[in-house]
Amino acid sequence: MARSSRRPIDRPVRPTFWLSSIGIGSALGYAAALLRFPLLGIYAQPIQNLDKLTSSNGWIGLALAAGVLALFGLYALGALALAGAARGLGSGAGGATQAPSPKPQALLVLALIGFPLLFLALLVFVYPTSSVDLYDYMFRGRMLVRYGANTFVDVPSDFKSDPLFWYVAWRHAVTAYGPLWEGLSWLTARLAGEAPGLPGAGAARDAELLRLMLAYKGLAALGFLSCGAAIWLVLRRSAPEWRWLGLYLWLWNPLALWESLAAGHNDAWMAALIVLAVGAMSERQIDRVTRRQGDKVTIKDGMVTPSIGAFVALTLGGLVKFLALMFGPLLLAAALRRLPDARARLRLVLLGGLACGGLVALAYAPFWVGWGTLRNFGDRGTLFTSSWLAVLQAPLTLGPLKAAVGAPSLLALLVSKDYAQPAAVGIGLGLLGLGVLWASWRSWRAPGRLAAHALWLLLWFLFLCNPWFQPWYLLWALALLAAQPWRPAAARLVVVFCCTGMLSYLAGVFLLPALGWSGDGAEWNALTSALLYLPPLLALLWGWRLAVSVRSRPSAAPARPEGGASAIE
Repeated sequence: MARSSRRPIDRPVRPTFWLSSIGIGSALGYAAALLRFPLLGIYAQPIQNLDKLTSSNGWIGLALAAGVLALFGLYALGALALAGAARGLGSGAGGATQAPSPKPQALLVLALIGFPLLFLALLVFVYPTSSVDLYDYMFRGRMLVRYGANTFVDVPSDFKSDPLFWYVAWRHAVTAYGPLWEGLSWLTARLAGEAPGLPGAGAARDAELLRLMLAYKGLAALGFLSCGAAIWLVLRRSAPEWRWLGLYLWLWNPLALWESLAAGHNDAWMAALIVLAVGAMSERQIDRVTRRQGDKVTIKDGMVTPSIGAFVALTLGGLVKFLALMFGPLLLAAALRRLPDARARLRLVLLGGLACGGLVALAYAPFWVGWGTLRNFGDRGTLFTSSWLAVLQAPLTLGPLKAAVGAPSLLALLVSKDYAQPAAVGIGLGLLGLGVLWASWRSWRAPGRLAAHALWLLLWFLFLCNPWFQPWYLLWALALLAAQPWRPAAARLVVVFCCTGMLSYLAGVFLLPALGWSGDGAEWNALTSALLYLPPLLALLWGWRLAVSVRSRPSAAPARPEGGASAIE
């Protein structure tokens, strides 16, 4: 009898060996970051960043770039090892698992989860060289607790006498986040020892600052781990044979680790809620509450429940960061499509609207002072960086226009200079609207592939619609990818995008001074956009080529829970 080519994941000698080796190598990289940028040695110096800490030394830049590439190379090797193990499980036609998936070895699970905890312990004590947003989180939490301020209308500059004020970068801006995040921030500040009263000074100031930093890093670490738990839970129900790979893609990603644990960004909280919302509408989850008769799907008692649960989870995500709400039309289209008649659909809309509307009202109640509370929706609408929209509105600064005063932008050659920025924002919003409509239509046509449509929309936003790109935005796409890890072309695109996103920090610190260009000029924005977006696009084109090759050899294609898929989907 011929030996089966399948290698079950309960004998993963090689994956365990590779994962352990990769974990040791990655830990050494993060330990080097700790030695070079120790939090305890830098945190009390106001507004420190990578260029100040390295003096933009080119050799340091090359060393850091090599370190980033090495970390992502190790990460890719681990993903390949786990993907081979998961693929060996196999599945039946249409992705239906034939038998309960075997459990991985204890050593593999220990390595898979234990090393990220080690990375966490190292990175929590690394200074956030790439962004000082953590100080803004801390100060606004302090405003909430110590001064009873309303961070939706009050700004840090209203509290200049506070000794921590000079650590804040966004001194004249209200919070950029939703009320759920502000509530978490209030709670974190309280747990860190903040209380109503006068601030300390001198040594007391430094002690307060360190307590707040560690508390907010702890909050970010909790969000990071919560997102991993959400990914594992969704995959455990929808595609259990892929859950360990999905968990790896999130927990081991260098960008996710850096942004969540070193920089302390809050994006993992929103990403976790998006994953839960999309996961609640997965094909297998819906099958639990429906019965099929031929091509018809009929409703069971409680069919509306998972849909409302998805809406509530997405609303909570929007109450952390507003961008999560762009997935609302997709969820609604997928939910309505699965219902049998207009009466059931109307019931879902009414109940879901009441639940989400009530949640929003409850979250905003402590902060509401009228429509001025929503000022943060538009305050940062004129920020541009590292996008083709930034190129359109940025002034031309090279060649014959270099010495010109008020050099025009590309858009300003067509419209008035005063309208160049609003025009760029309008183009981005228009493209986003088209993307939402298209993704919603696809969700209506194929509701079982909601996660794929959501990932497509998010990539559409990041590539074409977002004028203000920041590397930590990629955590949203990474979380959605990790919830559907059987998509190799999408994985290549997102992972390469994460790598170029992390390298973009180094470009601004080390490459820009070497070129001597203006950081606000169209030429620099064009170069950084090319460095940021072209490699993942090339990875996507390669994915298309491989997808065509795989389709020509059907027997070689691994089974997927949602059937066939395109390069991104």
